[in-house]
Amino acid sequence: MSETDYLIDACRYLLEEVRNAAVELRVVLPARQYVAMGGSVFDCEQVTVSGMSIQTGLVSPEGSGLDVIGPCPVTWNVTAEVAIVVCAHEAVSGPRGQSAPSVHDIEADSEAVSAGYGVIKRAVETIASSGQAGRVGCNVTLGQPQGGLIAVVATVQVNLWL
Repeated sequence: MSETDYLIDACRYLLEEVRNAAVELRVVLPARQYVAMGGSVFDCEQVTVSGMSIQTGLVSPEGSGLDVIGPCPVTWNVTAEVAIVVCAHEAVSGPRGQSAPSVHDIEADSEAVSAGYGVIKRAVETIASSGQAGRVGCNVTLGQPQGGLIAVVATVQVNLWL
């Protein structure tokens, strides 16, 4: 693998682990799945892994720095956005959108978000426990329905030696 492959391969690795976690948990993911750089547009059901930024240093709670250990090269890590976007059930209805969504629709969306979180959680835990990635950082945001879609978005930090 050349140095030009590290970033895209790290994102592909994250996407593959999300797919594996979904299979293990019996969660059906949207068919549209891809990696991107700089973010994705949430305009349809999809699973995306987007490379958002790259930092020097190892993933650590103290932040990144210029880590050089012995004769080893400078280490780098990537912050990626992992998103599972699905259609939302809840939406206002009626004339001029005056009717609140049903409790059933709100709970259906909550279940979809919970399933998405479970998939991302399993994927990140698998990466972290593999021992290949070193420290892994993750922050998950549970989205609100917007434009007929709802998303679970995780910011994941992985070292770029994978």
